[in-house]
Amino acid sequence: MMTKKVLIDTDPGVGIPGTDADDPIALLFALADPRLELLAVTSTFGNCPPWLTARGARKVLDTAGRADIPVAQGIPLPLKGRLADELITAYQGERGKVGKIDLPELPGTSSAVQYPTAPVQIIKTVEEHPGEVSIIALGPQTNLATALLMRPDIAKDIPEIIFMGGALGINATYGRGNITPVAEGNM
Repeated sequence: MMTKKVLIDTDPGVGIPGTDADDPIALLFALADPRLELLAVTSTFGNCPPWLTARGARKVLDTAGRADIPVAQGIPLPLKGRLADELITAYQGERGKVGKIDLPELPGTSSAVQYPTAPVQIIKTVEEHPGEVSIIALGPQTNLATALLMRPDIAKDIPEIIFMGGALGINATYGRGNITPVAEGNM
């Protein structure tokens, strides 16, 4: 059976009140699926800041016995340079600190990190497997955008980007944005 090489860019808020479980579950599904080979995980903002989402991703991978998969901390802000007010407020509360589950400390993972480790990990992974790595973006695509700004030439070597996000409207029955009634944070 052929396996698809993937890199997951994600915002898992593990054990942190106010976050959802979709990203940790997606990581576990990717690890369990024999059709996928998870090469690396990069963290982004969303459920919580990237210094926490990197630690959450590491916790999920370690718990699944996959300490061999690298985790790189991502960019803490959108390209426009400012988080949505809803995220600024959330990060000042419980979503900005470790929750009820101990998270591993990662070297170079803190709110003070100033270098783009996740974009560098994306570039490195694509360079090592040109034309083979699908990017699965479960949060804002700032890390991918930054990687492409740093190295636009790698775009030809990314066969696909699978992206989670969107809102259908103000009616909760059909979906609602989490930033405004029609804007979703990943978009």
